[in-house]
Order: sequence, then C-alpha cells, then structure tokens
Amino acid sequence: MGGSFRQKYIPPKTCKELVERYLAGERDFPNTSLSDDAIEESLPGINLANSSLRIVFSDVDLTGASFRDADLAFTLFDGQLSRTDFQGAELAWARFDADLSGASMKNADLTQAEFTNCRLDRCDFSEAVLASTRFLNVSLASLSASSRVFHEAPSFVDYQTVLKSVQAPRLKETLAKMGMPAVFVEYMVDSARSLTEIDLFTLLQSTFISYGGPDEQFARRLYDALQSNGVRAFFFPEDATPGKKLYRVMRDGVNQFDRVIVICSAASLSRPGVLNEIDETLQREARDGGASYLIPVALDDSIFGSGIGGRSDLMQTLRDRVVADFRNLDADADKFDKSVRKLISALRKDPLRLPRENG
Repeated sequence: MGGSFRQKYIPPKTCKELVERYLAGERDFPNTSLSDDAIEESLPGINLANSSLRIVFSDVDLTGASFRDADLAFTLFDGQLSRTDFQGAELAWARFDADLSGASMKNADLTQAEFTNCRLDRCDFSEAVLASTRFLNVSLASLSASSRVFHEAPSFVDYQTVLKSVQAPRLKETLAKMGMPAVFVEYMVDSARSLTEIDLFTLLQSTFISYGGPDEQFARRLYDALQSNGVRAFFFPEDATPGKKLYRVMRDGVNQFDRVIVICSAASLSRPGVLNEIDETLQREARDGGASYLIPVALDDSIFGSGIGGRSDLMQTLRDRVVADFRNLDADADKFDKSVRKLISALRKDPLRLPRENG
C-alpha cells in the first residue's frame, strides 16, 4: 500500500522544549499550555493559537506570531510581556491580563481581543486593527496617542477604563472611533473628570490587608479588586516602604487605615504576624470605645474551628462579627465578585461624614 505517515502533533511541555523545536525549524505549536517559566529567545512567526501561557515573554521579538484565541492572563509576575514586539501579530480573540508596558502592537490584528487589568503605558497601537475589542480596567492613553488605528467594528470600554483614561490625549475622539455615541462620550468623559480619583477614594473607607505568606495570591487578587472599585488599600508587596522596620509597618497599618481586613485561613491564622495584627487592631478598637475596625475574610473553615495555636479567644472574637465568605471560590465562578461587592458595601462611608465643598 502506498501513502505517507504523518506523526501526531504533541504540544511542547516546557519552554525549553518549545525553543528547541522552534530552532529546529518547527513553527506551529497550537494548544500549548506552559506556566511558571520564561522565554528569552525571539520567536518571530511562531504559532501559539489556542494556547494557555503563564510565562514571561519580556523584551523579545514575536513579530508575525499567532496568538489567536490564546490566554495570556497573569496574576503573579511583573513585566511579563513588557517591551515585547507583537508587530503584525495575529492576536484576534486573545485574552491579556499582564504587564504590556512598552510593547508594540503595531499592525496587529486585535479583533475581539480582550485586555483586562493590563498595564498599557508606552504601548504602540499604530495601524492596529480593532473590532469588538474589549478594554477592562486599563488606561487608553497609549491607544489615544497612537496614529492610524483602524476601528473596523465598535469596541467595548468599561467605566473603570474611562476613569483611568481621563488625562489621555484625544480621549473623546478615541472613544467615538471605538463606536461610543457622541452624547455618551461627552457626558461620560465630563462626568469622569468631575469625579476625580481623590474624590472617588473619599467615598469608601481605606483598608489594611492582613494575611500570611501562603495566601499572598488571594490577597493580591483582593487588593486589585478593592483598588479598582475605589478603595485605598494597603498590600505589603506594593505599599511597604523599603528599609522600614516590619513591626512599624504592621503597627502603622492597623492604626492608620480605616478598616483592617484579616484573611482567615489555616495558613494565615497560624502566622504570628497575622495574630499580632489582630491583637493590635483589637487594642485600637478598645482605645476607641468599642469601635469596629476588624473585618474577617474566610478562605476556609478554620475561623469556625476551636482555635489555631491555642488562640481560641481570637477565633471567638472573629466569629462574633459578620464574616465575609470567600470559601470554595473554585466551585462558583461568580462568588468572588459577589463577595467583593458585599465588602464594598461594608466599606461605604457615612454620607453625613463625607467632606463637603465650601460655599
């Protein structure tokens, strides 16, 4: 019998394998899943369509590459895609949640691409194609400053993006080209400019986030959600001053912020630092005549147990308050957002105590 045998395609399992196969002449790597690694080699023309990538591609050449329907959503790294050259790349339906600072999207196809929580400063969108592209909680400053962007169909912009973009050049013109009705553009941008960032942050109480190291990923997710909803929050990796003594960071945080959110899990509640922050907050409440500053956030059932490290008194004190329930997030895709909304409601300031303009 005649005919030819074609070997079954197997996606690479590591970044090293991907680079080796690319250098050997292979270009098509669809449906690849890679995480917790970095690629420093340039890979122009590579095909990574339908892939899930949690790797760093910083400062490399990916011109003409295909990331069609790929997921490039990051939560742990900085600089993941910064200064990366996506010139002429196929990025349709791709999903980005990453640092794209200084990246080039010149002449790229961004049809139905999604940018969520991305850093887009100094990005070049010149001659890129937008159509039903989604921008969620990002700044449009770089897009507005780029020349000859092609808007082939209306795109979607959320209110957080408008708030973050109020200082962008030609913002109204850009929103109009993205398909927003002129009357919407005028009123939305003017409203955003009247509600400055400082005004927005005065509507909600500030928070200090207390957590143990193993829960840092959740703490960052919560911090990002609070910040994007107008809450001034303290998160150690972002806000701690280098060189400052740790006990001063803790003491200043739990005493200077309006509320203290304590992430309650078996991992966090066994950490001396977290227990000390709870104790310090309770002392502050006592000094202030029984005020309520502490907000417990449950990630598991440990807060409802008999006590960790022999501190049953603290567990009972936490249980005596309404506990924000963030348990079993994997089983309910909407639960995190629902729980954040309840937290935001708890952080609203008394309207009678809001600052008023003179006159």
